[in-house]
Amino acid sequence: MGSKSSKKPLILEYGCGVGHLTKRLVRDYECYALDISDYALKQVNKNAPTAKTIKTLDKIADESLDGVIALHVMEHIVKPEEVFQEFHKKLKPGGLLVYVVPNSDGLGHTFKKDNWFGYADKTHVSLFAVREWLNRTEEVGFKVLKYKGDGMWDVPYVSGIPTILQKLFFFPPAAIQLALGRAFLPTKLGECLIVVAGKGSRIQNSWLVP
Repeated sequence: MGSKSSKKPLILEYGCGVGHLTKRLVRDYECYALDISDYALKQVNKNAPTAKTIKTLDKIADESLDGVIALHVMEHIVKPEEVFQEFHKKLKPGGLLVYVVPNSDGLGHTFKKDNWFGYADKTHVSLFAVREWLNRTEEVGFKVLKYKGDGMWDVPYVSGIPTILQKLFFFPPAAIQLALGRAFLPTKLGECLIVVAGKGSRIQNSWLVP
């Protein structure tokens, strides 16, 4: 009897930058790395030479991807739901989408108000409440499997209390979550929103356990 295929899952990093995450992904997966910057893609070719660097999604066949990762990208897109729709087309049935965006419902925004980090970058054109992000994800056909916060890292939050003390209070939950590699913090305790969504009713999450 022949052995089972050992083909690695095929993952897209959307908005890969210079390839720091892609470099880690190619250890375990076949990867596409997409960015609009020629400079960034040249750096990816150095940092993760086995990744396939592309500038547009039309280079990827429909229903060919096992997963899509978009970290701190969707907030830069005027109509992120249109990109979610493209992700849905490119993913296989059972494929997963993971994205991270600024969380306007988080306590960080509540504490910082106009000084919140999400407002510091003028290219952040899509800053939505949690439910709005989830709605836009589900409206194109995804099933949201999990959504959590990334932690409170933009100290100081409270005037009159030394920053070092605020770090001791706010940093540990985020550090524990990062060390465990699993998101468990509620969305209120996140400067950013982490969303895991699947295509179809049977989710093939062997490459990522949500």
